This record gives sequence, structure tokens and C-alpha cells, in this order.
Amino acid sequence: MFISKKKYQALEKRIADLEGQVQSQQEIKVSIVADEISRQIAELLKERNKLNFY
Repeated sequence: MFISKKKYQALEKRIADLEGQVQSQQEIKVSIVADEISRQIAELLKERNKLNFY
């Protein structure tokens, strides 16, 4: 199957754009997970401090 140079370049650009979108989504997911882990650690430390004072 023959693809013209113009169509091939457009396809390459579309693939690069999609790769960028996927990378962005992965970074957002990592950030959300990191925030949740931080929140859980803070909660555990808060509970731990309550136990130490009594």
C-alpha cells in the first residue's frame, strides 16, 4: 500500500500528538496517586501522635 509523503507526515504528527496526550495522562495519574499516598501517611501520623500522647 502506498501512502503519500504528505499523508505519512500527517500520520506521524498525529501519532506524536497522541503519545504526548498519553504521557500527560500518566503524569496526572502519578500525581493523583502521590497525593493520595501523602494524605494517607499524614492520617497515619496524626493517629500515631494521638496514641503517643495518652
